[in-house]
Amino acid sequence: MATTLDRSSSDAPHRRKSSSLMKIFRTNSSSSENTASTHPSFSYNNVRLSRKDYDAIKGETLTDNAVDFWQEHLEHTMIKGNPKFTLLRPLRSQLLQDSSDPAALKAALPDLTTTMHVFVPLRSPSNHWSLLLVSPIDKLACHYDPFRGRNLKLASKVTHRISEHLDTKPTFLDVPDTPEVTSDKDSGVYVCIFMQHLITKLMETLVSQKIDATLQMKAIDVKATRKSMVKVVEENMKSKEKAKTPSATSALNRAFAYPYVGSVKGGLETKG
Repeated sequence: MATTLDRSSSDAPHRRKSSSLMKIFRTNSSSSENTASTHPSFSYNNVRLSRKDYDAIKGETLTDNAVDFWQEHLEHTMIKGNPKFTLLRPLRSQLLQDSSDPAALKAALPDLTTTMHVFVPLRSPSNHWSLLLVSPIDKLACHYDPFRGRNLKLASKVTHRISEHLDTKPTFLDVPDTPEVTSDKDSGVYVCIFMQHLITKLMETLVSQKIDATLQMKAIDVKATRKSMVKVVEENMKSKEKAKTPSATSALNRAFAYPYVGSVKGGLETKG
């Protein structure tokens, strides 16, 4: 019997403002990143990307900020306000991992009851990344781990806490056909591509359709993917610099913005 995701439409969710608790977390995170780096940081909306984060995108294990940056990019170039999708930031994902206090989770998490698909990037204590996709309406939670089994317990725990937050019990599925990494430092890059691929598939699917939750992807070219991510950063640095007057341009004070890079659509399904 095929495990499918329902495309039934839902009312646009009310966007809640970030709680004061989350603002404190975000401030502390930014401060620690700046202290750790000898280079200035660059901001875009709520994301502050340091030189350390930029270097991680180029060839190291992705940091929380680097994944956060790519989620912002997907929201601005693909999702564009579509209420079907919620991309939960790594900071809030970490809160789901670390806290079992229902009151704290309710205060810090956005309203997930009216969204169709919640993307939750998971980072283990050993810095291994995987992706959890929860569809509250379908009562289904799909886990995509580029090293199968590594984050299984973590994904199960987060699914349980989301189910308590939503007061529903989704069926948990560790998706079997997920592409595997050859080097664990690339797991975060895989998660960024998984998000892009799944959003693409879901956006291409009619709301009345049932679709497979498997990725059905070919092998991922990590080197090319990292280059594409760096290109997003560098092209917008140049664009930002051109917009400034010569006197205002400084190598120590630049901001990132994100250009549109390609188009992404999508649909997915899992058979079991």
